[in-house]
Amino acid sequence: MKSILKISIIILIICSCNNYVDKKTRPGEPDIYQLSSEDIEMNTAIDNAKKSFNDFIKALSNPTKSQNGFSIKVPFSTDNGTEHIWISKVQLDSGKMFGYVGNVPDKVKNLTLGQKVIIDKDNISDWMYLDSNFLVGGFTIRVLYNKMTDTEKKQFENENKIYIK
Repeated sequence: MKSILKISIIILIICSCNNYVDKKTRPGEPDIYQLSSEDIEMNTAIDNAKKSFNDFIKALSNPTKSQNGFSIKVPFSTDNGTEHIWISKVQLDSGKMFGYVGNVPDKVKNLTLGQKVIIDKDNISDWMYLDSNFLVGGFTIRVLYNKMTDTEKKQFENENKIYIK
């Protein structure tokens, strides 16, 4: 679970109406990357996450010993766009899904770190879990990972003990 929190802290994506903007750093908080709402790679990643969401539900419903860190990224409306926030410790209960805000929101003022939220399965932008420290899902994470240099990728893996195939 510690690894999942690290990845949530490291990668947070905000889609806005602007073109790609350099990452925004916040002291003690995750870096934020602003991408255009028309970013083809990111929109394809979100579509792939939605299409494969049943894979996440299947694993969440019956996880193996090597699977952990079940998280879902959910879009939240802001005054000037959308902020996508990771919800961690995702659980199913009587057909409802809920979890806890996994990183400090940047623009969504009515959410706080650790706050319990209900998740609408039709309103997700990504899902992920770890299987023996290998990322499963994490489609939007992969978009950013693929833009990293080999050195950055190695640093990411070494710091987080999360591996991407």
